[in-house]
Amino acid sequence: MVGSPLRNLYSKDHIVWNSLQLQSYVELGSFCVDRLES
Repeated sequence: MVGSPLRNLYSKDHIVWNSLQLQSYVELGSFCVDRLES
Protein backbone atom coordinates (compact mmCIF):
# COMPACT_ATOMS: atom_id res chain seq x y z
CA MET A 1 0.00 0.00 0.00
CA VAL A 2 1.69 3.21 -1.18
CA GLY A 3 -1.04 5.53 0.16
CA SER A 4 -0.80 4.16 3.69
CA PRO A 5 2.24 6.21 4.87
CA LEU A 6 0.71 9.35 3.35
CA ARG A 7 -2.55 8.66 5.16
CA ASN A 8 -0.69 8.18 8.45
CA LEU A 9 1.21 11.44 7.95
CA TYR A 10 -2.01 13.27 7.16
CA SER A 11 -3.77 11.89 10.22
CA LYS A 12 -0.88 12.99 12.46
CA ASP A 13 -0.96 16.50 10.97
CA HIS A 14 -4.74 16.48 11.39
CA ILE A 15 -4.40 15.63 15.09
CA VAL A 16 -1.88 18.48 15.54
CA TRP A 17 -4.24 20.85 13.71
CA ASN A 18 -7.17 19.79 15.92
CA SER A 19 -5.14 20.35 19.09
CA LEU A 20 -4.17 23.84 17.86
CA GLN A 21 -7.82 24.61 17.13
CA LEU A 22 -8.83 23.33 20.56
CA GLN A 23 -6.16 25.47 22.25
CA SER A 24 -7.38 28.59 20.45
CA TYR A 25 -10.97 27.84 21.48
CA VAL A 26 -9.86 27.42 25.10
CA GLU A 27 -8.01 30.73 25.01
CA LEU A 28 -11.02 32.45 23.47
CA GLY A 29 -13.31 30.93 26.10
CA SER A 30 -11.09 32.03 28.99
CA PHE A 31 -10.90 35.52 27.46
CA CYS A 32 -14.72 35.71 27.39
CA VAL A 33 -14.91 34.50 31.00
CA ASP A 34 -12.43 37.19 32.06
CA ARG A 35 -14.55 39.81 30.31
CA LEU A 36 -17.72 38.56 32.01
CA GLU A 37 -16.19 38.37 35.48
CA SER A 38 -14.72 41.87 35.41
